[in-house]
Amino acid sequence: MATTLHGMDNGDGLALESGHIAERQRPGLPFSFNGKAGEYFGIWIVNILLSIVTLGIYSAWAKVRNKRYFYGNTNLNGSSFAYHASPLQILKGRLIAFAFFAAYAIVSSFFPALIGIFVIAIIILTPWVVVRSRAFNAFQSSYRNVRFGFTGGLWEAFKLYIVGPIAAFLSLGLALPYIAYLTDRFLVGNSSYGQTEMSFSGSPSAYYRIYGIAFLIAWPAALLILAFSALMIWTAIGSIGNQGALDAQMATLNDWFRPYAGFLPILLTLAIPLAIVASAYLTAKRQNYLFDSTKVGQHRLSLNLSFMRVLWIRFSNLVVIALSIGLMIPWARIRMARYQIEQMSLIPAGSLDTLVSDEKNRTAALGDEMGEGMDLDLGLGVCTFLLGWVNFNG
Repeated sequence: MATTLHGMDNGDGLALESGHIAERQRPGLPFSFNGKAGEYFGIWIVNILLSIVTLGIYSAWAKVRNKRYFYGNTNLNGSSFAYHASPLQILKGRLIAFAFFAAYAIVSSFFPALIGIFVIAIIILTPWVVVRSRAFNAFQSSYRNVRFGFTGGLWEAFKLYIVGPIAAFLSLGLALPYIAYLTDRFLVGNSSYGQTEMSFSGSPSAYYRIYGIAFLIAWPAALLILAFSALMIWTAIGSIGNQGALDAQMATLNDWFRPYAGFLPILLTLAIPLAIVASAYLTAKRQNYLFDSTKVGQHRLSLNLSFMRVLWIRFSNLVVIALSIGLMIPWARIRMARYQIEQMSLIPAGSLDTLVSDEKNRTAALGDEMGEGMDLDLGLGVCTFLLGWVNFNG
């Protein structure tokens, strides 16, 4: 890692490496977003209605339409991105996922002794699903007809997505920033544009600083929630001990929750705003640092999200969506996407046209079999690197 220049700061309270400072002084190529709320509303409402009518089958086509709209309206240096996946590939993955969880529901109801087999299966399959979905979504995304790629390994994915959460839990959250650092390094370092590899130069100390400040913002909310939960559990245990086993089975949730129900509005009034503020801070600072620490070959990415702006957009989006009974969701998504995308830029080390031209020549011989497969879509948050870090869901 390059030597840190003391006294220099990127506005986020994080020291910048010498390479960052030198390249930030150079003009960059900004991203732009041309999406419109009115256009997207038509896509969004049709997706919902057809998904309901088809009992969810159309959701695969809905996902493709949604991604193609956002990718197609994201531009860099006069060219837009593209998403190429077939809805049938996504539908296959969703049917497999549905079959798996349906089997789990049946086994848990009629053969509970076999639930352990499904737990083991999930542990084994999760790394494979992460890597497979990441590779699929990356290859189905392109810029100027050059596909992205991902070549992450199963063992590293196992350590991050299985061992990582366990380590975070056992360490009472102390390991979480380091796991976040390792995850970003894994996702970026194994990604590529054509055959041009991406690299990640971030450091664990920056993640601890970002997560530490987010924790300082959120800890009163976490303390209130933990105290309230502990109080309810203690009351429930006392109720069971006093009433006996038979009466405990007949007791309802209201019997022991009612005395503390009056405190719930106070809890929510204090905890939810703090959680929203901490989440907005974490989103803005982590994404900024992630992009600023990423290179595509010798070309550097940059992102300049304002924590206060992200907080305002999220809060006002929630208010508008609530007042419109959900009808303003498309507007909220377009609004957030526009802000995030238009804060992105690419700082070129040379001609971007030369990079694209070289990649077209280098990847011309790659077979279409790289795109075979399916998106298993198990809700793991796996997405294409360049666009996936932008929260298109607002």
